[in-house]
Amino acid sequence: MRKELALSPVILAFDDLDELLSTIEEEIDLHKKVLARYGDRLGVLLRDKGGSESLQKLAAQDGVESDRTQTKNKKRGETEEGGWMSFESEEYTLKVATPSQNASSSSYEITQLFKITEALKTKVSTLEITKRFLNELPSKGFRADQRFFVVFREGIPRHVIPTNESRKQMRRFRYSDQFEINVLE
Repeated sequence: MRKELALSPVILAFDDLDELLSTIEEEIDLHKKVLARYGDRLGVLLRDKGGSESLQKLAAQDGVESDRTQTKNKKRGETEEGGWMSFESEEYTLKVATPSQNASSSSYEITQLFKITEALKTKVSTLEITKRFLNELPSKGFRADQRFFVVFREGIPRHVIPTNESRKQMRRFRYSDQFEINVLE
């Protein structure tokens, strides 16, 4: 697995189509494992909270929270809205849950887990579609042994740049910026 995929955007080089497809497959597997883990956690939380009754309460809370007006402390860049305290700057906002008598911290976790699992399902679907498109490249005239540069945004390939180089044509020697020279005496 390539750690660079956590960055967004990033451009990565792949020696051939098989390497690119295996990276996409690893990402799909990782997302499915995380989805399963979050689903298990969600099940535990919902059983502890009383099942569907808690879902109805959460939905009602979300509706009430979105209707609430927000108050802002302009000196510190803090905003409070619907059980969340926001710390804001020009480029970034951090939200911190403020549990109350009506909502516990687990209800906030449940809400966020639902949102995250839906986003992950969408991402898995997109990655599977991307894999299918990439599998069709050889039938569209691209060689499977040529190098590819791929631009990823949020872990999803957005642009594929095929080169005319293949792994066989690449130089066997690569420059190293760190090396040692042993002096013979």
